[in-house]
Amino acid sequence: MCSVSGRTEWRPAIISTDTVGPEIVFSSTFDAQRLPPTKLTILDELGAAVLNNVVGPYRENADINLTCISSGGQPAPKVTWWREHALLDDSYLVLPDGTVKNVLYLEKLSRHDLHTTDDIVRFQGTSFGVSKDD
Repeated sequence: MCSVSGRTEWRPAIISTDTVGPEIVFSSTFDAQRLPPTKLTILDELGAAVLNNVVGPYRENADINLTCISSGGQPAPKVTWWREHALLDDSYLVLPDGTVKNVLYLEKLSRHDLHTTDDIVRFQGTSFGVSKDD
C-alpha cells in the first residue's frame, strides 16, 4: 500500500493467473480511496479566522463577506454556502495547490440573519458529502 501526500491510498495490484492451455492470462485491479477535506477555515471580511462558528457583532444593514477555505481531500470538494436548507452560493474556485475557496457576500444584514446556524457551509465530492457541523 502506498500513499500520495497522505491523501490517496493505493493498494497493490492483484495479479491473478489463469492457465488455459499453453497461455497464461494476467489481470490486475486498481483501488483508489476518496478522502474528505483535512482542514476547513472560515475567515471574516478582515481575514481573521472565525472561532467557535461565531462571526460579528455586526450592525444592521451592514455588508459582510465570509470566506471558506478547504484544504486536502481527494478529489477536491465542492464548497457551497447554505442558509436554512437554501443554497446561497456555489461559486467556488480550485486554486493551483488544490485548495478550494468560496467567498459569500451578504448585503444589508437584518435581524433575520441573527443567530443563523443551520448548515451554513457544505462540502461535496464525488463520493462523499460533509457538512461543517458533522
